[in-house]
Amino acid sequence: MSDERARELEERGIAAAKAGRKDEARALLQHSLRINSNNDNAWLWLASVARDKRERLLCLQKVLELNPQNEMGLRAVRAMGIDPQKLVPQRATIDQSLIDVDELVEEPRVPLPSLDALQNA
Repeated sequence: MSDERARELEERGIAAAKAGRKDEARALLQHSLRINSNNDNAWLWLASVARDKRERLLCLQKVLELNPQNEMGLRAVRAMGIDPQKLVPQRATIDQSLIDVDELVEEPRVPLPSLDALQNA
């Protein structure tokens, strides 16, 4: 059940991001990651709606930790002028404080609309 909920929140977050509703997208993706923090696609989309360069980089670092071959993540890091090889240390030595989900995932500031409300809009 929680995987389904995480997937639903991710899909809604992606739709909000595509529609340019960054704050809503961020809240939905963060909620999804609270349920499943091992979803590199949700981290990638969260990077796309990040508030600043530091937040974007932390999200991309998590993407590449989870999936070092994630092409979009690699391209995004290179576009920031960073060598991906230098960004992602070996899993055993990665500093967890740099990618702590709780640091990036906040409680929603406004109630999230239901899926039905979004579909009927």
